[in-house]
Amino acid sequence: MVLASDQRREHSPELRARLVAEMMRGGVPVTAISQREGICTSVLHRWHRRARQAAGLPVATAAQRLVPVRVVPPAPTLPQAARPAAGLEVVLGNGRVLRVPAGADPVLVAQMAAALER
Repeated sequence: MVLASDQRREHSPELRARLVAEMMRGGVPVTAISQREGICTSVLHRWHRRARQAAGLPVATAAQRLVPVRVVPPAPTLPQAARPAAGLEVVLGNGRVLRVPAGADPVLVAQMAAALER
């Protein structure tokens, strides 16, 4: 006995293009699209990744998508003048620390992090 879930379904290029465009616009979670269309989220992510590759757009690796973050409040014992300016401290995977001032350009920060990871 073959169950419907065991069969590979074919989806039209038009449907794929429409769903990938919806994913690229954002605003709707992929899980919502998946449930609405009855298509596995991993299939939608694969279509999205392939569309980005075909368009020559960057595709993030698993290491670039998930980065551990730890938020540490400033030490309360420092006098106000000695406290560091508001910003962000990023500990990279190789142990290096990148200190980012408030208002820094996110693209520049990403480029700096990538360079320091090498």
